[in-house]
Amino acid sequence: LKNKPELEADLSNNYIVYAGGDDLLIIGPWNEIIYTAKFIKDKFTEFTSLNEDLTISGGISIGKSGTPVRYLASMADEALEQSKNSGKNSLTVFGKTISWEDFDEVFEFAEFFYDSFESQNDSERKSNTKGYYSLSFAYRLLEYTDMMEDYIDTDDVESLMYISKFSYDIERNLVEKIAKDMKNAQGKPLKPTIKEDREIIFKHPQIAKLVDIFNNEDTGGIPDSGDFGYEYMRIVLNYAIRKNREVGGI
Repeated sequence: LKNKPELEADLSNNYIVYAGGDDLLIIGPWNEIIYTAKFIKDKFTEFTSLNEDLTISGGISIGKSGTPVRYLASMADEALEQSKNSGKNSLTVFGKTISWEDFDEVFEFAEFFYDSFESQNDSERKSNTKGYYSLSFAYRLLEYTDMMEDYIDTDDVESLMYISKFSYDIERNLVEKIAKDMKNAQGKPLKPTIKEDREIIFKHPQIAKLVDIFNNEDTGGIPDSGDFGYEYMRIVLNYAIRKNREVGGI
């Protein structure tokens, strides 16, 4: 992604509940605590002089205001065990485990997706592009992610219908809107019916990344367990949808 968002940790709202031995329990705003976890990992790596034999894993649970701390702690502990059982040196959040090596890629895209909601205030938008994603579109992508995961986990061929649904969805809800805001060499709006214009439209970052995830032509569209979509798209969407609902004001 161009103009990558900065992933900065804000420790001002974190509260350390427990710290002893090799265990640490922190409570804080759900979106900030994610970056706190990466901050701790980076500082631990510095402290151990980049020793690859010494690793750190984490687990994050997210609950509503008023949820008992003991319940959140128990859920976080389960997430931590998932990280450890997935090879350690990772973070589990939204039920998915992220290798620390992939953290920046995942959350740069999550922040980009959040920034791409059409409800965002343009004066506060971090990217230089207009927002085109609706909340309903994001929820449909979450449905397609469910189908992708189901196909890989169960070999249910019917689940592959998400590919055609996704293609129809972006044609109906993204292509025309983005085309109207783009110009050709003559300064005229692009037309999706013209091949050359269409190629330009599909290079737009708010389409290109999604197509690569949900309908990758290099693999014939057939997903694999090692694909970004299977491993991390659920995290991206859950993060962006939740942040947009609580911060963006939909």
